Amino acid sequence: GRMMKKFICALLSVTLLVSGLFCGCGKDNETGSKNKISLLADAKFEHGFDVEKTGVGNDTGGSRTRLDYMGTALEGSYWTIAQHCCNKSLLLGTESKEGDWYVYTDHEEADEVSKTVRVNPQTGSITLNALTSKEYLHPRQGSEGWIHLLIQTGFTGVRELDVMEKLNLKIGFTFNRMDLMMTREEYDVNLHTAQFQLYFVIGTRNTRDESQQMWFGVPFFDYRNTELTSYSGALDAGTNMYISSMGNEDIMDEVASVEKRFDIDVDLKPYLENALKNAQEKGFLANSVIDDLYLVNMNLGWEIPGTFDVGVDIHYFDLIAEIKSEYADEII
Repeated sequence: GRMMKKFICALLSVTLLVSGLFCGCGKDNETGSKNKISLLADAKFEHGFDVEKTGVGNDTGGSRTRLDYMGTALEGSYWTIAQHCCNKSLLLGTESKEGDWYVYTDHEEADEVSKTVRVNPQTGSITLNALTSKEYLHPRQGSEGWIHLLIQTGFTGVRELDVMEKLNLKIGFTFNRMDLMMTREEYDVNLHTAQFQLYFVIGTRNTRDESQQMWFGVPFFDYRNTELTSYSGALDAGTNMYISSMGNEDIMDEVASVEKRFDIDVDLKPYLENALKNAQEKGFLANSVIDDLYLVNMNLGWEIPGTFDVGVDIHYFDLIAEIKSEYADEII
């Protein structure tokens, strides 16, 4: 709702740094349909991850710039892990293997670990855990940054909406932890929450608008919301971009809780059309139509502007475009 809008602003400037040097043009063979393709160059994370610095100097001397699965990852990462404003860094922790899972932490001592990233490149599963009680030294004040744990990728292959009949988001996830670690006196609903969400940066090919971009959000969870949410939109002053978020009432049957699995399969294209309409009502992308839009980059994961110990198991994640028949031959 309204308060969420204050929270998503700091992320925005940094997310724009996500590189666009990617190609996403692999066929989606599992569907058996010739006009469906994955827009992700590496949907199973087989190429590992580049790791961004925290941005606050807490990873000086950290030697690990890549999660490369003990040297077994395929060359050239398509994905980046962002850990903005963290007091501990994944560049400095441990690396281990448990079965098919590669496990990375942000500290050498087990009882000091805040962030744990577990990846199974066989299945394309990833766990993102952040025990922020091991990072925040005090409840976050309004002027302070907050902890992020996100996976990010860009799009350069098929990314234009006009060639897509549908843009299907497929994700399965289960929260393994969701604990408020502040006292009720410390907890300020206007300042503190934990959010698990997906954001896209959307660009336009309309020459009168092309200096503008828009954020499109898919909110899966916000600790403050005890009911499912509907559409929300706001200007982000930091990037001068409009943020349009669909509601999770359209994709979930109840508010997420620990150990309940959600499997979501939704065509995002109509929601993007609605997001554009809402942005235009506020004067953004005034000359563009839905078929001018294209995907620039995306991030998925946690923003935690309060002291929460949280974790999510993402069982799979993919973006499948159904290509219009008139474009299928030249694209696939």
